[in-house]
Formats: sequence, C-alpha cells, structure tokens
Amino acid sequence: MATTPTAAHSAPSPAPAGRSVSANSPNGLAPPAADPAPSSPWRAVLAALNKLPIIHPDSHVYRFQRYFVLSATIAQLIVVPMEVAFRASIFESPYDTVFDACLIIIYSLDLLLHFHVAYHDDLGKLVTDRAMVRRHYLRGRFAIDLVGFFPF
Repeated sequence: MATTPTAAHSAPSPAPAGRSVSANSPNGLAPPAADPAPSSPWRAVLAALNKLPIIHPDSHVYRFQRYFVLSATIAQLIVVPMEVAFRASIFESPYDTVFDACLIIIYSLDLLLHFHVAYHDDLGKLVTDRAMVRRHYLRGRFAIDLVGFFPF
C-alpha cells in the first residue's frame, strides 16, 4: 500500500515573521543577520571593554589593584631619582626597558580600569550604570590620572 504525500508535507512551510525566505539555504530560510563588523580596531577594543563587569569599589580585586599600582609607583619613586642623580641606569639596558614597559602597562590598565569602578553618590547609593560611572570618572580624577600617566 503506497501512500501519497499530502499537500501539507510537500509544500514548504511559510517563513516565520521577520525572516526572509532563501532558495539557497537547505531549510529555505536566510541565516540571521550577523552583527556588522567594527569599522576600526578601536571600535573592537571599545566593544571588548564594554563587556568588562563593573567593579565594586570595596571589592578585594579593586583593593589588590590599588596596592599593586601603589607598589609600582613606589618602585618608580626609588628608581627614577637614582637614575637622575647618578646619570646612569640602575638596571642594565634590557632590564631598564622592561621595567619602563611594565610601568606603562600597569598605569595604562589602571587608567582603563577606573572606567569600570562603581562609585557611591552623594546619598551613599552605589552607582553601577556604565554611562554614569564613565561620566563621573571623566569629570573627576581622569585629568589627574592622564597627566600623571605621561612622563615629563
């Protein structure tokens, strides 16, 4: 006994709302539209930075980061005056370059991290909204941190 396909099984099903039908794909539906590629590498970096979580100002991670930056600053406060006073490098040339590069990386990451640290407003409420955190940092300590970042 042979069965014949019914009209419901032989006809392609209609496309769900919001999806276009494509004759080239196996199921007749076009693949979902991919997010447009970032137009520049800086947009890709900013998109990655936006995925970082907001850090609580009283967390152990933030406290460790503050002590780490403080240690790097103290090391720089010892090394730089000695180099100026003795007109020579404390370390031999490759170590001096590595030391300077490490300090630049540490200070750069510190500058970027502050854009992700929540703060307490005037009423003592913790503010975790990304736009407000960025605005607070840009209007507050950003200028001081940026000036301190560049070597003079």
